Amino acid sequence: MYVFKEYKNQKTLFTSLSELIVDELLFALRNKRIVTLAVPGGTTPTPLFHALSLAKIEWNRVVVIPTDERCVTGESHLSNSRLIRNNLLINRAKKASFSEFFIPDISPNEMAAAGSKKLKDILPIDVCVLGMGTDMHTASIFPDADRLSDALSSESSDILIPISSPTVAEMRLTLSATVLKSACRLHLLFTGLDKKAAFLESLNKKSYLEAPVKAIIDREGETLVHYSN
Repeated sequence: MYVFKEYKNQKTLFTSLSELIVDELLFALRNKRIVTLAVPGGTTPTPLFHALSLAKIEWNRVVVIPTDERCVTGESHLSNSRLIRNNLLINRAKKASFSEFFIPDISPNEMAAAGSKKLKDILPIDVCVLGMGTDMHTASIFPDADRLSDALSSESSDILIPISSPTVAEMRLTLSATVLKSACRLHLLFTGLDKKAAFLESLNKKSYLEAPVKAIIDREGETLVHYSN
């Protein structure tokens, strides 16, 4: 189930969404000792990160995790972790804990196992923000990925999955669809007419294999979809 929210401009979108996420984190903090915030990479959420970094909440009780990561060092300009550290984990939010997925000198399978072990005790995600590509992928669950079925499986107990796609250069680590769908609060964020068209197209796909983002939207809980041109 989803609710589509279209905003008059991107400034309004990011302001409104940041306020909503802060309210959701405050609610979670009233009910749990440690709460989890999962966020995407890419350039789209940068204004959202800046707004969240100024929020007056107990960031020392928040664990931030990426929804996915490239298998590159944390200093690479391709690293989602670097993006998150430089744009979200600043100002007041610098007190938050951060769980990175990439670990040097071990294989992606070993990274996935180590990351899954760390995440196990802080799931389900309290607040999750996802992005979407024009190919209808979300996180690093691409329609042409080598482990697409594993990533989308509702029967899998996998938390973090190593995954690759011929359309992207780097091996990735991604949270599974099960983990993403189980988030207490779930937001899908995208901008631009091309992505709006892709989102609407995804709703008509019969198979999640064609449109992985639909697998996340089709959940028992509500997904809020945030869009502005």
